[in-house]
Amino acid sequence: MQPDQKINEAIQSAKCLFSTSKWIGTYHSHPHDEYFEHWADPSNADVEFAQYLKLPYMVIIALTRNGKENKPLSLDFSVGPAGEYFYNKNKHPQDYPDAKLLNEEVNFIQGEFQKYFFTIRAYHFNGNSLRDVDLFSTEAELLQMLSEENINVSALTTAQTYHLRKIEYNLRNGGSKRSEYNTEYHLNRIKKMLEK
Repeated sequence: MQPDQKINEAIQSAKCLFSTSKWIGTYHSHPHDEYFEHWADPSNADVEFAQYLKLPYMVIIALTRNGKENKPLSLDFSVGPAGEYFYNKNKHPQDYPDAKLLNEEVNFIQGEFQKYFFTIRAYHFNGNSLRDVDLFSTEAELLQMLSEENINVSALTTAQTYHLRKIEYNLRNGGSKRSEYNTEYHLNRIKKMLEK
């Protein structure tokens, strides 16, 4: 039995991507039969779990199957009201926690992929509650950039994945002319490699 080289390359690439990130929170999904308002808000159990883990961030991905045909990845940043969510021991775990609407708005991500529609929201645990935070993801920005360039992420080689890491790094440290230049350089390298 021979190992699959593509799987080995994918694992090595994932290790490289993982080693460049800091683990500062958790994420989980809320799968639903259909979309509804506040579907990516935390449940009472989510707030209790945050109190138990004491990690500073939690990301919730709410998703539903909404189509019969596969769609390419699309990501949009949306703006909505921010909230703060408190655990209530008298409520069931799946119930909506006690909540307070804040006088501010936050960014969150909505998108579609294959047959699914999803919303991604991020929360900060402050020791007592989960509070909405702006979610602006360089990874999401990178995926959107690749989608606009018609670059299929799953078809990339290990060498091309190296350039993805460089692009994401430059997006994270963006704002300077050098970062913009480096991003464009690595994107063009991937495109040239795909042409071969």
